[in-house]
Amino acid sequence: MLDQPKILTARRAYEFHPDDLRLSVLSVAQVHQQIAQAFGFQVVQVASPMPTFGAVRTTIPPGVIFDYGTTQTPEDIPTPFRFLHFEPGRIVVDVAGPSSAIDWTFEQLQLALAEIQAPDGSPTIGIPERVREYSQISVRYDFGFEALIGGPLIEAVREGFSREGGNVLPLGLKFQLVEPDTTVSPGEIGSEGFSRGNSIELRAGTRPEDRTYLSSAELPTDLHLAWLEALEQRVTTK
Repeated sequence: MLDQPKILTARRAYEFHPDDLRLSVLSVAQVHQQIAQAFGFQVVQVASPMPTFGAVRTTIPPGVIFDYGTTQTPEDIPTPFRFLHFEPGRIVVDVAGPSSAIDWTFEQLQLALAEIQAPDGSPTIGIPERVREYSQISVRYDFGFEALIGGPLIEAVREGFSREGGNVLPLGLKFQLVEPDTTVSPGEIGSEGFSRGNSIELRAGTRPEDRTYLSSAELPTDLHLAWLEALEQRVTTK
């Protein structure tokens, strides 16, 4: 059983076929004020959202940004709402809680906009073509990072780089699903504007002996927690 895991972020992108997300309608003051009131957003503006699941296309209007609100889980647990961003073909929801809060949020958003249509009679929000997940969880393990990354590489690194009074420690690991013919860009994973990706690393602001890790994954929080628990079991039962 994981030792008090902390869900820091759950983020989801709902991606739409061209013209199935009517950004012009969402940019109307009456419409975005209705959304802001539903979730108590403190910041609302028509502007281009920051890139989260890739580049944001340039259009007119550029997008609608809602920041710092409140939502809840299906179990009625209040959950901080970091942002709700409408891009030209994508809705991105980010909460400081479980992914189930995003489920509830999107349902409420659809209900709030159900009677609002474009001038041609089409719905403001159509049916998403694809859903993409991302989450961050902080967890504490009983083992050090060297239990995850060992073997000849660590031995060679310590032999080549260790100095008197210090020790070379592995700090993190990135991994990504890559198709055989796809070029890779490791520096983009986890960087600003490209939050998707999978990694586990020592938690910033902690000491190695604290054995606290930050795990980022392209998974909803329930599957992410299950993966972290499976990792713990695999390491401790070697």
